[in-house]
Amino acid sequence: ENFEYSVTDEGVSIDKYNGNEGFVSIPEEINGLKVKKIGNEAFRWHKEIREVTFPESLEYAGDYAFCECRGLKSVYFGNNLKYAGEHIFYNCRNLVEISIPSGLEYIGDGFAKNCENLKNITISSDNNLSSSVSGFLNELSGEIVIKIGETGGELILPSFGYEYIDKCYSKTFETVTHGAGVLYRKCIEKHRINYDLYDFAFRYAVREELPQTMCRIAINRLQSQNGLNNESKKQYIDYLSEHISDTIRTIVYYENIDFIEVMEKEHMLTEEILLSAINITSETDRADFTAEFMDRKMRLFGRKKKTFDL
Repeated sequence: ENFEYSVTDEGVSIDKYNGNEGFVSIPEEINGLKVKKIGNEAFRWHKEIREVTFPESLEYAGDYAFCECRGLKSVYFGNNLKYAGEHIFYNCRNLVEISIPSGLEYIGDGFAKNCENLKNITISSDNNLSSSVSGFLNELSGEIVIKIGETGGELILPSFGYEYIDKCYSKTFETVTHGAGVLYRKCIEKHRINYDLYDFAFRYAVREELPQTMCRIAINRLQSQNGLNNESKKQYIDYLSEHISDTIRTIVYYENIDFIEVMEKEHMLTEEILLSAINITSETDRADFTAEFMDRKMRLFGRKKKTFDL
């Protein structure tokens, strides 16, 4: 057996992991008893672990439980987790994605400290966010993609940074924020994600962020449309249409061929835009995208007859 465990009144506590597997699935039960707890440092220093899946029965994960698991890339908590201790994933430098329940009641200090590659965070719902979850999401300064498990939608939060300027004449420091990430994180309120505030941030973010980043944000919103009002939808359509070259290159780079269907549905595919898209995708050697745009051009506008002067 790969797990050393103890039995409490609440159920089973996994105290230590002795295995060497790359993919670890913690069982729902051991000897007929529910697994309720992961003990402090239970998986510490297991650099061979790449992915961990937790059972729905788990309610408690202790301090430093996966500290220094530097090969760890993916973590999937169950929806009943209530307590996540301090520095659980400290120095898990290859951690890329994590799934946590929206109602997680406590997240300890340093939960994902030194996890510079953490980019994708799935929450179970965009409602009933606990203050711990909203606080954790607001603390991450790098670009993150929040995935909503309940609806399948995604939100991109751009990165941000701080610069401290020494004002010698007054012997004080002035804090200057770079990037639109701080503004976007204001949409993560206690109890919910405020989609109106998220969409409102777009008009200011265009001054701070690269067109490629803004295209990704607009594309994601038009694909999921959770809480998207008509005014905000129009701002995204207008932006993508005005930056059609960046839009096409973005969907090709991220292999998002499904967005072409959204473009047609939202009446973005004018003949001019289709011709531009065909030229751009031809240059990128993506025949699948080129064929998709050519098919839609033929269906929407037909084949133009050639005329000759005699």
